This record gives sequence, C-alpha cells and structure tokens, in this order.
Amino acid sequence: ASPKNITPCAERSLMINCDDFTAFVLKYLKNYQIGQGLEVLTYKGDRSVAIYRTAPDSYLVVEKGFVQAQYADLALDKLKKLLKTLERREFPRSHKLRTRPVEKF
Repeated sequence: ASPKNITPCAERSLMINCDDFTAFVLKYLKNYQIGQGLEVLTYKGDRSVAIYRTAPDSYLVVEKGFVQAQYADLALDKLKKLLKTLERREFPRSHKLRTRPVEKF
C-alpha cells in the first residue's frame, strides 16, 4: 500500500495517517543514506519511534514511549514486522502522526 493523505506540516516534516505508518516508513527509508533516519511522533509529540539506516540492509529502531527500547541490526522483513507491533503499542489511539527526518543516532 502506498502512503496516502500526506499533509505537509513544517519544513521537511509531514503529518501522516496512522494507517499509513508502516508503508510510509518503508518507502522513505529506501531513499535514505546510512546514518539518516526518520522519527515518527504522536500528534502531541510525547511518544516516538525513530528508525535509522545503519547499513545498506540493516536498520536501528529506537522506541521512546510506553516502552523505552532499542532494536539493532534489523533486516527489512524483521523491521516491517516490528513496525506493525510498535504501531499498535505506541500509537493505539492516534489518527495523525508527525514525521521528521533525523541525522544522528
């Protein structure tokens, strides 16, 4: 599924529908260089999930919300499964999510 209903929020930031979370992250991470990442936050900004590209086929996920955790060296298939789990855990009642690119991890 391709991301839909994407609304510009601020410079280089986007608001997305929660339903598009996994597809949006996977689409954008493919274009990122090693060391770059994407942070996805609740509308209020009190919980977040940051995903960084650490190698051509490896990703790091940092969860800051109900659970504080890091998941390192994830392949694309494991990342996709983890993102679905994190969506349910960190954004259970969210309809809109903020996204912004991040550089360092």
